[in-house]
Amino acid sequence: MTMREFLDALSVELTARGVPHELIDSQPGREPGVPPYIAVSDQDGHTRRIRVHPAYYWYYWGSDLEDRWSALRPDVAAEVIAGRALRTGWPEGPQGDLMLPLRPDND
Repeated sequence: MTMREFLDALSVELTARGVPHELIDSQPGREPGVPPYIAVSDQDGHTRRIRVHPAYYWYYWGSDLEDRWSALRPDVAAEVIAGRALRTGWPEGPQGDLMLPLRPDND
């Protein structure tokens, strides 16, 4: 599956749960190099970009461990996202980005 197909599957699940969202396709003219994502706002107007990490089959929306879910289970990912967007809200501040250590630090 492509990133867009994973996002389409998640979009269907978010719609079924009543989560307001917008699927943003690649926009080479406005944001070159930015892959497609889903923008999800919470009740306070905070927005998170839900992205796909295709190598690990994750949906992710931040840098914390709880900010990612298996892209193979868009139904469960949508439930987790719905809980944040509709109930608890997104955290204050900027959205973190997924960082994967590819090699140990050599201090």
